[in-house]
Amino acid sequence: MVKRHLTLQYNFICFTEDPTGLLPEIQIRELPSSNLSGWWYKPYFFKEDLFPKNDTNLFMDLDVVIINNINKLFEYNPSEFIGMQDPSRSFRTNANLNSSVMRWISGNHSDTWNKLENNQSISRNYKGDQDYIWDMNKNKITYYPKKWILSYKWEVRNRSELTNERPRRFTSVRNPEIDPETCILVFHGHPKVHMVSDSVIVENWV
Repeated sequence: MVKRHLTLQYNFICFTEDPTGLLPEIQIRELPSSNLSGWWYKPYFFKEDLFPKNDTNLFMDLDVVIINNINKLFEYNPSEFIGMQDPSRSFRTNANLNSSVMRWISGNHSDTWNKLENNQSISRNYKGDQDYIWDMNKNKITYYPKKWILSYKWEVRNRSELTNERPRRFTSVRNPEIDPETCILVFHGHPKVHMVSDSVIVENWV
């Protein structure tokens, strides 16, 4: 998806315990040995010397679907720490950071990792990584324009279109109208990307 939708020069890095089947041009990095798991590894990406200093880092979760050119995600307010506002913004006014898509300059915000590395038990004080990252950087984070990155199930489709039983799925297959400014569709919770048969997802995912 990145190869199709990014024309700027870039390096693609994947942090994983299982590099099986990845393209040879992908740089593979191991996650640190720690008591952390799942999304709690995300603060590690702010480690001061993890990437070349002053590089621009754009982080994306695996469960996003890129549908249009993403150059603007690098070019928008280039010196700032920018992310997606949590898609709960669609039904509450005080939504903070969603860590599905984040961009920052290497070497900045390293205290985000340092504090957690020195006291991993503080993770128990937060519902998830994005609440911790927000708490550590709330005076520095700004957001991309809302239309650029949308929650597929809450902002493109609608919560009323989901089944009540778990795991939740859409009750129908359809091709919703999406704003031409939108470049990334974010999936969170259920349904997972592979559970959706809408053509915009099938045609663009991976």
